[in-house]
Amino acid sequence: MINIYYSAFNHPTEDDFSWMYENPVPLFKDKIKDKKKDRKTDMPGFDECTAFQDLGTHTYVIRNPIQTHFEVPADMYLPNEETPIKFTSKNSIYAGIRRDDTLTNQTIFDYHMPHIFFADKSVDLTLTSPYFHKTTYTDYGAIVPARYDIGSWFRPLRFEINLWEDNNIFKIEEDEPLAYVNFNTQEKIKLQRFHLTEKLFNIASSCAESSAWWRGIPLSKRYAKFHASNSQKKVLDEIKLNIV
Repeated sequence: MINIYYSAFNHPTEDDFSWMYENPVPLFKDKIKDKKKDRKTDMPGFDECTAFQDLGTHTYVIRNPIQTHFEVPADMYLPNEETPIKFTSKNSIYAGIRRDDTLTNQTIFDYHMPHIFFADKSVDLTLTSPYFHKTTYTDYGAIVPARYDIGSWFRPLRFEINLWEDNNIFKIEEDEPLAYVNFNTQEKIKLQRFHLTEKLFNIASSCAESSAWWRGIPLSKRYAKFHASNSQKKVLDEIKLNIV
């Protein structure tokens, strides 16, 4: 058994939007609810394939809470928190340009629904766009994928979306799958929600911001520092005091 803890990543002294975050659901459970009841053959379905069962039970679906449509003006100025994205839907999740484009003619933006995960054992988390659900937003762009050890590093998981080439429009619908998070383990997962305290926020922020002043350092070296400073125990102890 591996305990994986998660929370919305909002500053503890600001408005608490964690009530907007639904609990992630295993991909296997989410898809099998639509299982066909009148199959005509005795051939097993993919739900009986152990390869899918293993992947599907260790991959969780994060859904989008609010319809969000916007356009990025062609004459936008340099990246900052006030970049003038033009929202075209009645309601929306905040989105902002936090960095310059990485790829030519492909705008990258932060879709502001940051999560944070931490485990009581070493386990890699992999973030991807949904690949087994029909979605609207992947017509416009995709989440920048990522992988890191959530038992050895405590940092927010941001959903940065890279728009396709020469596209400045983004649309995502309410309840649409936003992302998949896969936990690379064979062990059974117990997912538990916690409240993010100011102490935890400060530790996570320092890990996330370390790339700005400790550049070009491999994750393995960051993990070693994290463990050598006993930070894993410090984070786990604080999380366990704040289980929801």
